[in-house]
Amino acid sequence: MFCPNPNCRHRSKRKLRPLVISIISDDEPSSRHERIKQMFSSHPSLAAHFEPPVFSPGVPSRDIRNRLRLLQYSRRAGLIPDVEWAGIIRALYEQTAGDADEELSHCMDQLDINPDVISSIEQNQHEIIDPFKHLAVTVEIDDSESNNGQSNSATKKKKWPQTKTTSLVPISPHRKGSAEDISVPYSVELWQKAKSLSRDRSVFGCTLAHLIAMKKLIGDDESNEENDFDFILEDNVRAFVDDDIDNTSPACGNNLLASCECASRIWDIIESSNKIGTDDSASNTLSTCHLRYFGWLGSLPNLTWLYNKHIPRKSHGEHDGMVLFPFPTNDDFELDSIPTDKESVKLQKKTGTKSVQDKDNTPHFTSPGGTAVFGTFAYTISKSAYHSLIDNLQNDVGALMWKSKKMRAYHAKPIDKILPRLIRSVYGETSVHLPQKVAFVRCPMLGSLLHPQWEEGFCQSTELQYQLSTGNNDYVWDYVWMTDEERQRVAHRKKSEV
Repeated sequence: MFCPNPNCRHRSKRKLRPLVISIISDDEPSSRHERIKQMFSSHPSLAAHFEPPVFSPGVPSRDIRNRLRLLQYSRRAGLIPDVEWAGIIRALYEQTAGDADEELSHCMDQLDINPDVISSIEQNQHEIIDPFKHLAVTVEIDDSESNNGQSNSATKKKKWPQTKTTSLVPISPHRKGSAEDISVPYSVELWQKAKSLSRDRSVFGCTLAHLIAMKKLIGDDESNEENDFDFILEDNVRAFVDDDIDNTSPACGNNLLASCECASRIWDIIESSNKIGTDDSASNTLSTCHLRYFGWLGSLPNLTWLYNKHIPRKSHGEHDGMVLFPFPTNDDFELDSIPTDKESVKLQKKTGTKSVQDKDNTPHFTSPGGTAVFGTFAYTISKSAYHSLIDNLQNDVGALMWKSKKMRAYHAKPIDKILPRLIRSVYGETSVHLPQKVAFVRCPMLGSLLHPQWEEGFCQSTELQYQLSTGNNDYVWDYVWMTDEERQRVAHRKKSEV
């Protein structure tokens, strides 16, 4: 079906198919995923270019407090190897249904589960199910001999029992980590570290949700649904519907003569990025794309540096007004004598000029540095890059979470740091493409489930990004699709700033 807008440059192209990550709840009739459906169906310029969104389930942080649920989500994300999952299923069947010597397929049939789901297993409140029974065995180490030479006072001191875990399944020779980490199966190490995440459990849940969505995006999941998606969105995004001040406001209303801005930007990004693989003149700035952003953000100082320094220096060409540039690195900061991560942390501790915090714990950055670009609310990944990502994560739990010697609990690494870092390490620094003009913005008035202290910063960064990318001082929220309630909040913010 052609777009009825005669001014649309891409009116003859097929409809784009978004895959949206959202936690679907039956208790919230006006939840975020319902608003996403409304956005793509209610505005003419979006309905003409986008198929109805398909949803990928989010991962509630409460669920992954449970060991079985954590293993289930990790398996669905493609992290747990087949040999370990077979042992987990066999152990569950033995402890809940029958004989462990049965075939794996029979075990799953008896439990009435599909290969990647174990949530249907009924477990009593005080019943302990050991899913690692056939993966590893843990025994206590008798340290009485080591205490023979110590004084009585030292031997009376209470100590935690020393244990040793021995793997019962083959360990990949490519596993990374300490000798203690790589001596146990991957799923055992994952649970040992994930159970201490505490506040970062929601960050890890977000990472799992994105990995599940990526698996569906590239068609590696085992569902019967058609997997022909163009990009992944989070449910907190809103689309541009016009970039012309002469159209009706707010957000052009139902004016079909608008420029179909969101779809136009997406197609311009795709076509410009695809041309780079065959354009020799781009070899110095960009390489073949393996991770493509359709929306991104940064702190106010970093945005100013990006648009004034990095993009003019590293951008590639211009295709119908769309400029692409590679993901900024520490080397790019150093070209402008900006301290890199480790140096900026030291500078912050010494001078306190890097960033300040209000009493409400809201950070405000005053100089560029650190992570130049953040956010994975609109992007797509190549199939080869996805497989490289999973291969890396399957052999390195430390790529998902980390802990220093002085820390009591592990901290999860956010997906917007994991993705570009690993892909650039495999395919080169210029394999991640970002557009100068984004097609989607993060909607700060929805509220963040992970970073509520950043709400004001998200809003300010989005406004500055629009001004720097378009060269005018228009209010970005006037050109973004919103519900009536969201637009009232924007109007209140705009009025309070006057």
